[in-house]
Amino acid sequence: MDAKTQIEHQFSGFLKTPNLWLNTAPIGVQPFIIEDSNLNFEEDLKPLNQRLGKRIEEFVEFCLNGSDVISHLKKSLQIKSGKQTIGELDFLFIENNNPIHLEVAYKFYLHDPNLGDLKTIESWVGPNKKDNLYLKSEKLRLKQLPLLYHKESARILETFQMNPSNITQRLSFKAQLYVPYNSEVNDFGVLNPDCVAGYYLHQHQLSVLQDSNIYIPKKLNWGSEPQATADYRSFQIVIEELLVMLQSQRSPLLWLKSSNGDYSRCFVVWW
Repeated sequence: MDAKTQIEHQFSGFLKTPNLWLNTAPIGVQPFIIEDSNLNFEEDLKPLNQRLGKRIEEFVEFCLNGSDVISHLKKSLQIKSGKQTIGELDFLFIENNNPIHLEVAYKFYLHDPNLGDLKTIESWVGPNKKDNLYLKSEKLRLKQLPLLYHKESARILETFQMNPSNITQRLSFKAQLYVPYNSEVNDFGVLNPDCVAGYYLHQHQLSVLQDSNIYIPKKLNWGSEPQATADYRSFQIVIEELLVMLQSQRSPLLWLKSSNGDYSRCFVVWW
């Protein structure tokens, strides 16, 4: 796929990824629904950042800029005390005359049943177990959201004629959830079950893939839906590459094409 097509698929996948919480998040903030932009995709969306998190912020900015009810958009406002950076406010804007502080997250979480049931947020871990939903929620609750009310933030807000006490905080937390292969999926508690995007396998379960053709997308394309034009290879060809990644404690995302032409995605984990 050429770069332009990849960006189109990345943006489409971003829009289709549901919010992790349908109602007010457990940390007390209402979700913000990102809607498609009214701007011209080819002319106005030119993402440059090669990190997935920053690419997502570029997509959010494109959508907010293309809204008829949003104005005075500010992004990535660094809050400093002297030379030390305390943190960053993702977005500030006016929506229908209401000032909004928006924090943005886009995550991939896998359910580890050894850590709790589907309702237990500590049991939702990153593909390489370097983070989890509980830690991210706590970071939002204790650091990112309270940053709005820091005295150093107030000085910046004054330049925009904004008062922290009048600003509503919202959260765009999109996520793809993956469950263990052949596991029962029932009660997700407050989590949105529509976020389930696939399953994951352990190394000893790799034989499940032996009849599939496989493509290993780069992380920047993890949010995209599997594409028919990708360079799929047989399990027998890909297996050595997968084993090297697992031995390096990297859990890859795979796009799968079955013998009957169906497409799906899964993670293979090293742990």
